[in-house]
Amino acid sequence: MYTALLVVLSAVVPGVSEALLTETEQSWIEAMPDFALRTEYHPEVRRPLQYRGFSFGGPREELKAMRDAGANAVGEGATWHPVRDPKAPFGLGIERPASDEPLTLEFETDFAFDGFAPALATYQSTDSGCSWTLYGAASPGEWQELAAGTWEIVEDNSYPEARFEEQPPGTYRFTIHSATGSHISWWTQPIEAFSDFRAFQGDDELSHGRFECRIRRDGAWEPLVPSDEPHFPVNLGPSGFERLAQLSMVASHQVGNWNNPGFTYYPEWFLEEHPEVLVLDHEGEPIMGGGMFAREVPSPNIASDVIVDGTRRYLQAHAEAYRDMPSLLYYVLGGESLYATYSYPDRWTDYSQNALAHFRAWLGARRYDDINALNEAWGTDFAHFDDVEPPRSPDTDQRWLDWLDHRFEAMGERIGWHYQALREVDPDRMGFTCNHGSLYHGTKYAAMGARIEIYASQSDGFETGQIMIDGDPEYYNLLYVDSLLSMGKPYAPVRLAYKKSNPEARGGGTSYTPEAVRRYGYESLGAGAWQLGFIQWSGSLPDGEWGVVGTPAEDAIREF
Repeated sequence: MYTALLVVLSAVVPGVSEALLTETEQSWIEAMPDFALRTEYHPEVRRPLQYRGFSFGGPREELKAMRDAGANAVGEGATWHPVRDPKAPFGLGIERPASDEPLTLEFETDFAFDGFAPALATYQSTDSGCSWTLYGAASPGEWQELAAGTWEIVEDNSYPEARFEEQPPGTYRFTIHSATGSHISWWTQPIEAFSDFRAFQGDDELSHGRFECRIRRDGAWEPLVPSDEPHFPVNLGPSGFERLAQLSMVASHQVGNWNNPGFTYYPEWFLEEHPEVLVLDHEGEPIMGGGMFAREVPSPNIASDVIVDGTRRYLQAHAEAYRDMPSLLYYVLGGESLYATYSYPDRWTDYSQNALAHFRAWLGARRYDDINALNEAWGTDFAHFDDVEPPRSPDTDQRWLDWLDHRFEAMGERIGWHYQALREVDPDRMGFTCNHGSLYHGTKYAAMGARIEIYASQSDGFETGQIMIDGDPEYYNLLYVDSLLSMGKPYAPVRLAYKKSNPEARGGGTSYTPEAVRRYGYESLGAGAWQLGFIQWSGSLPDGEWGVVGTPAEDAIREF
């Protein structure tokens, strides 16, 4: 629900607002601080391009290369992926932030074995390793070390093998610890499939997963906890912010959830178990997304209780873990925010029951004194606000304008509860909105739902990811920046992108040219941008080849 709005409404229309709130939402509101949003420029924002580098971090060796190219900042990101956890609200858990605490799988066998192999991920880094230890149950609650070793280099998505003397049937613990290099994680299966095992991060048992692994008996390797989709990684070792601090670098932290249909990442089981989260178009049909991940699944809406609750807990877990990190510059409030209409311009959204309930509540609490006032403005004869139907196609009448205004405020509300959740735990660090896409072509502004003045009222500044194409004949970058800076808040184009058209390239284009580096770099400097991140050091996506390493643009960035 629109919790921030209802905080205000509870004092104005108590009967209406209380009826709209669930018990969970009422508890959130009671815990919320006052709306102490800071304005104007902040003491932390010292000078234009105080921080510059690339849009995304990476393995340690890549971070070193970026630093050598003149970078002192990157962008980091963490998205709430629902995982089953019967002990958590809605039965959904949150993945834990990275930690130096050991990862342990406790298991029991009725056979002898002489090897164990965990399923580890290194995110394509080539310098990552860790140590391992095998323990046996000496007595209830007591564990005896049986074998230990170290893997200097672990390959991505591999099963490094720990070999030792044959062990008899019994209860054991296998632990990985003392991570080295860039990044290492243990792939994890949802708990319901493997409840006979126990998994730990440090001394805390994981209630939502079991680590994937193989075991060796009779001279052959066999699955103990098989690897299968969906699975998720639990990180071992220092966080990305600790690694950045070691390199004298900093990062923004994009954290929360995304509702960009191109990047739909929610697992299929979650969408099936919670059909209320599906965004629906004007004909009541779901919007299928996930193309950037080579999948096709329904897109989620922006304010379902289950998504708000899980995201809020995830935000606060990250703020709790990283709030003392000096290398964390500021939070970016969620991922790319837009209605699916932006990507599917002939399909207006969202007409899910969740969205319609919010619209009707908004009309009665914010827009009209009573249903008669609405009917007079709309030329309708609804008996109650609960009967109101929104328009299903664009028009120029008051009914359509009210629908668009509601969408703008709903998207601002999404930003607001991200901001409030983080401030409850980390009140001293800034939170910027996540902005992208064009606002100046056709119906894009209304389709996206991004009203800049509302975003400014719910945050401390703007983090952006605009894409300039070829010669940018419309001066889109300058037009966009001018719109944002009119709000008097800090501006950080962390995901600044350029695309040179090339039909033979993946996604139809390549990244920066030397000319584009100089143009958009100096435009950002002149605008007063605080942090600049060129997209991107390496890699590509289905929408373009974005990497600059090894291209002429890399030399231009070094000279910039």
